[in-house]
Order: sequence, then C-alpha cells, then structure tokens
Amino acid sequence: MRICIVTLAIGNQDYFDYCIPSILQYAKRSGCDFKYISERSEKGFLVHFEKWQIANVLDSYEFVLFLDADVYVKIESPNFQDLLIKRNCVYGVLDSRNKKKIGDGGWGDNDLPILYKKFGKVKVEHKDYINSGMFIIHRDYKDVFLQLKELERDHRENFRDYKDFGEQTSLNYLLRKNSIPVFPLDIRWNDIWSHNPKSFVFHFGGCWGRNGRMWWNQDKISKIKGLFPHVKKDKSWRKYPLRMIV
Repeated sequence: MRICIVTLAIGNQDYFDYCIPSILQYAKRSGCDFKYISERSEKGFLVHFEKWQIANVLDSYEFVLFLDADVYVKIESPNFQDLLIKRNCVYGVLDSRNKKKIGDGGWGDNDLPILYKKFGKVKVEHKDYINSGMFIIHRDYKDVFLQLKELERDHRENFRDYKDFGEQTSLNYLLRKNSIPVFPLDIRWNDIWSHNPKSFVFHFGGCWGRNGRMWWNQDKISKIKGLFPHVKKDKSWRKYPLRMIV
C-alpha cells in the first residue's frame, strides 16, 4: 500500500521550518513518502485552494494523509496507518470536537447552509464537518480535488480574503456533494485548541482571540516553542517539493 504524507507550503513562512520537519520525520517513521505543495498552479490562484494538487499525488498513491504546514507531529505518535480500516470514506477530526463554531469564512454556524444555497443543495449536518488541516483520503476520491480546483476558478472573487467562504467549507461541501462519508477520528489527531499533552498532532491554526484578531506567524512559533522547547529550525524538508502538474 503506497501512502504519501502531503503538506502545503507555498511562500516562506517562518513557522514552516519548525513544523514541517516533524511531518517529514513522521513520514519516515511511518514508512510513507513525503511531498509538499510548493507552487501555485496559476497566477492569482488562492493559496489554500492549492490543496487541489492532492489529485496529482493520488495518481501515484493509494492514500494521502494531508497535514497543514502549521502542524507539529509528536515524535512518539502512533502510526496512522492503523486507522485505515476501510477506504470508502474520508478520515478527519470533526470541527465540533474542537469546540468551535462550524465554518471558516466568519467561523459562523450559517456558513454551510449559505454555501449550499449558492452552489447547490446538499444534505449535510454540522456533525459531518471536518477540519481540513488533517485528513486521510483514498485515491478513489481524486475527483473531489479536481472539483475544488474548478470551484476556486468559478468563484474566486467570492473566496478572496474570505469575503465569502474558504477552502475548508468548500472541501466539506464537495465531500457531501459526492456522498463521501466521514470517519471521525479522535481529537488527538488534530488538536487545534486544547493542545493536550496526550495529543499526537498539534495544529497551530488561526484562532480568533477576544479582540477578533488571529494568531500570526511569530505567535505560532512562540506557541510551538512553548510546548516543544527542544524544537529548532530545520530546512531539510525543502528537498521534497511536489512536481507541478497542472
């Protein structure tokens, strides 16, 4: 079974060199290949939607584990391949388990119904909504990412600067549209908010603070070092870019 662990690292964010080395080492320990999406597929394409390039990876692998570039994987984390008991689903941590509101445009409970009204009615419940900073998907669902590419192209102005919705809500929409069931994982596989010492995958994603502003790069690095003081900058992961196939 060929498996690739993929992250999205376009640009030169400082936290890349603190988080992505842990993903690379986890891939090696798990017996998986590692690639990072390093280039925009076309000028103006919104960065987070470049996850569509997972479709290219699935041409060569049976499964992809996707992890955001602001994820730190603990060295003693178990092998995720033990989770793969079936292939006809997407594995992910439900956003509701992270005790935050559903959505990524305004982090509001109305994101999904409004999106579905615009793009086509799809039966969905909030309990099915995964955080797209970590998920596992089989090559049978490659077309979901090609559809994500077309969705961005068709609605770019609505997505720009989160004026409407971002990639996470859009990906969840496409999972529902294609009737792909969600296999919910324990929150330890994508711990965004609590950062419990018992978790495996620590996600330093954007978080709304009391002043309505988000954590930015330097704040992410300080939080990483606060939890993992031994971590140092490491650029070794940069040897594994994904070759562009548009």
